[in-house]
Amino acid sequence: MKRLRRPIVLFGFAVAAAAARAVPGAPSTVERWGMWEASFQGPSNGNPYAEVAFSAVFQQNGRAIEVPGFWDGGGVYWLRFSPPSEGIWRYRTRSNRPELDGIGGTLTAGPPSPSIHGPVEVFDTFHFRYADGTPHHSFGTTCYAWIHQPEELQAATLRTLAAKLVGLKRRLPIIGNRRTRFFQ
Repeated sequence: MKRLRRPIVLFGFAVAAAAARAVPGAPSTVERWGMWEASFQGPSNGNPYAEVAFSAVFQQNGRAIEVPGFWDGGGVYWLRFSPPSEGIWRYRTRSNRPELDGIGGTLTAGPPSPSIHGPVEVFDTFHFRYADGTPHHSFGTTCYAWIHQPEELQAATLRTLAAKLVGLKRRLPIIGNRRTRFFQ
């Protein structure tokens, strides 16, 4: 009887330790191609950006995806994951710092909402489409000499572009008297 009691006690400690290493407040559900995110408390001393390695491995049905985490200032670190398929995903963190290493959990990816089509991918060499097969058409423009335009014109330009559903805007600052005169 004494032999049986020790494994049960050790199992109880293991379960308690695993529960203590779960991510409190992390969402347990996300839609396919949506964004799941969780914050973690870690070191804030030194230079965390350069000195702390932090990532997580997400696994489902033998598929593993490693996702890098990032430092957000202070002692706060984040993971963000967009599940490529529906179902239960398990994750475990990896870090060179013990307070961020070995934290695990699960999340369930459900069906995507009608507005989420997944990441953009190349299709037929010269075209783009979303992961669900919906065509993707990028529209963009370049605004030359942007820094030399009055703020009222910049605001009006942005309103016009937003109304025309232009999703990408490059700004090309022209610096120097010769070029500035040329574009005025």
